[in-house]
Amino acid sequence: MIDTDTRQLRRRADGTYTSGGTNTAGERKIPCDHCGVNRKCELQPRTACNLFVPTLPFQDETGLHDVANTVRVGVAWTQRLLTNQVVALYNVKLKHVFGLALVVSTEAGPIDEILERHAHRNHLMLTTPPHTAAIILKDWQLRNYGPRIINEKTRATAIYLQRLGLEDAAAYLQGHEARRIAQGCASRTGQDHGDGERHPLHPDRAEGPGHLAGQVQVAVGGD
Repeated sequence: MIDTDTRQLRRRADGTYTSGGTNTAGERKIPCDHCGVNRKCELQPRTACNLFVPTLPFQDETGLHDVANTVRVGVAWTQRLLTNQVVALYNVKLKHVFGLALVVSTEAGPIDEILERHAHRNHLMLTTPPHTAAIILKDWQLRNYGPRIINEKTRATAIYLQRLGLEDAAAYLQGHEARRIAQGCASRTGQDHGDGERHPLHPDRAEGPGHLAGQVQVAVGGD
């Protein structure tokens, strides 16, 4: 299971992720709690991680077939995500990762401005007439979050996502597994010097099927 309460999740200047606060058991949270590949990662527990895969929670898989955006309250995700970074898409009801996506872009600002510019591309509004999408999405947010959170002072972030197909998702997972194995070996020999820049879909060219391939139920369609 993935902890989707990411209020304490931070991306540091060196590219590593950290977390904070405590869970329901009173234990201190670590980035592994929020990571999209935590079910198979052999490096945990880590208090800071440069192989962290951010997770975006959704109620279901509506509208994430190709390119669409998700609008999140606040601006924290603009500080957590980078363009071309891979994120996991997580179904909070079924409690499983249903796919991977590439971050195309992010934009933050006053909620009314963000909705006016981006609501018609939101994954929930793709079949809604563009001129009414902002009104309908704002009403949906008010009903779900209430006026204390959604008001004229609220800032929001539009995150554009490109859903990865089966081949690209499998390549990413295999590469991620290879990097974890390499870091695990380096840690045991005291030679782990951190994570360099990699292609987002092919961070390494691992041979053979990665054991993570079964973790993410990747589909060309999706929410």
